Amino acid sequence: MENTAELVKQTWSRGQYTKAGTKLVMVSEQLCETMDLHAGKKVLDVATGHGNTALAAARRECDVTAIDTVNSLMETGRERAKAEGLTVHFMEGDAEHISFPDEHFDYVLSTFGVQFIPNGAKAARELIRVCKSKGSIGLVNWTATGFLSDFNDILSDYVPHPDIASPYLWGERGFLQDFFGDYTHKLKVISRAYVYRFPTPEMFLDCFRTTYGPYILAYESQSKNVRIDLKNKLLKVIHHYNRAEDGTLILPIDYVEVIAEKI
Repeated sequence: MENTAELVKQTWSRGQYTKAGTKLVMVSEQLCETMDLHAGKKVLDVATGHGNTALAAARRECDVTAIDTVNSLMETGRERAKAEGLTVHFMEGDAEHISFPDEHFDYVLSTFGVQFIPNGAKAARELIRVCKSKGSIGLVNWTATGFLSDFNDILSDYVPHPDIASPYLWGERGFLQDFFGDYTHKLKVISRAYVYRFPTPEMFLDCFRTTYGPYILAYESQSKNVRIDLKNKLLKVIHHYNRAEDGTLILPIDYVEVIAEKI
């Protein structure tokens, strides 16, 4: 499992993920609104990346701590917080071993984060442990339906993938109930979609090639001819889901908000 965790870390350390991740700001803002965060409360953002959700919570005047294993992403988060005049405590931290005492936070959040942790059950237990009784856990997870699932299915044929359960199970109520059901109540799973918009499908794929770790890893590990084959397969999927008819890209991607109150 240790080698798997290192592979996951190296995958998400590649490229300029912040360029792609910044487009998801509205997802984090929506989560914080759904959570109805109260000013002054303690918030932990787990697997924060470059800080979208941590910054959204800080804009609501919460006391925010953000953890991740990829320091280069968090450094961008620190710069963003400084530019906005926000206070966020960014620190290196592992979702499977959160270094805070039991029942320390009023809200525990993660946006497209914990679903990629190698030991999902252990990460879920840690989220529950550090959340106060009557506090809330809020997650945003990609689902096994639609574009992103098909996109990553293609990538999995070209690149080594971690020996872990599919991260897209985190988008299914039954799976989430197994992790959180005995410790929480009022488990809500809200279906939503984020829409990527680009001048062309090709520009979207070019952006992913320099920002999306799994694609970068797949692309860089192949010969020139195989790269062309991979690109053509991915473009076929993109065109299938594109709902624009004028040559531009309007690409909806399914996700869920998961909201649970700790017993």
